Amino acid sequence: IMTAGFHDAFIELGAEASALVGRVAPEMNLWMGETGGASNSGHAGVSNAFIDGFWYLQTMAGFAANGHKVFCRQTLIGGNYELIDHETMEPNPDFYGALLFRELMGQRVLKVSSNESATLRAWGHCTNPDSRLVDVTPGALTLLLLNYGQDDVAVHTEMTQDGIRGADSSSSFKVTAQQRRSLMIKRDNVFVTSSVGHMDGEVADDAREDMTHNMIHNPDDNLRFEWHLSPEGGNLEARVSLLNGAPLRMVNNSLPNMSPDSMDGDDPIIVKAETYAFIVLPGAGVNACM
Repeated sequence: IMTAGFHDAFIELGAEASALVGRVAPEMNLWMGETGGASNSGHAGVSNAFIDGFWYLQTMAGFAANGHKVFCRQTLIGGNYELIDHETMEPNPDFYGALLFRELMGQRVLKVSSNESATLRAWGHCTNPDSRLVDVTPGALTLLLLNYGQDDVAVHTEMTQDGIRGADSSSSFKVTAQQRRSLMIKRDNVFVTSSVGHMDGEVADDAREDMTHNMIHNPDDNLRFEWHLSPEGGNLEARVSLLNGAPLRMVNNSLPNMSPDSMDGDDPIIVKAETYAFIVLPGAGVNACM
């Protein structure tokens, strides 16, 4: 699971399926109909643990970029790949990853590339305008960053009036990171205008209602909002995720506080080793997201 190239191969299968459907039935919506982190009801300590997020989030983002409209996770309840523990009714780590993906990653998927192919994966979407977690103006960008490596990564962004500085500020973003890592985010090259579904709608809507009181309203465009997910105790097989250092556990049958950390937009984004993060850039100014 901690070999990013393994997930790339699965995403490539999705790209081949998308290309085939595009040739023979371009009007058809493409779904990932049923999938989980491991076959035969999953594997305890893997598909119901923090580590599974590296497969789950990476694959959802990759399939969205390849034109899939819906991503059906096996399962909501049942087996060792369930999003909610059937004995305790406590959400597993992937539940919170799915919730953040839905709330922050909008329907427009942007092209993102990185010159570090071994350990860093990055995806970019227009920020979800209907998010219950953050209220942003048009043009906002959400990054999903997954650090498969054993070293922390510091990602730097250079903000200009027109957005993040790139080779051509009218068409691209450039985000650079230490250790020769860099990301290119095409501002005007939208891969797809699609969304990926990953939880039962009723459950997801109920969960979203619990988050409205934590919403960040009218943020300063120079700020950046960060949701960093890491495993409890530093153990990739942990059944509890930490959000910005705080454990994600239900509180009186309600979701915990899902508020982000607010950071100065000029500071680097620090993605700890073997963790993943959602980053919202309110002032990115992405033309495709206007």
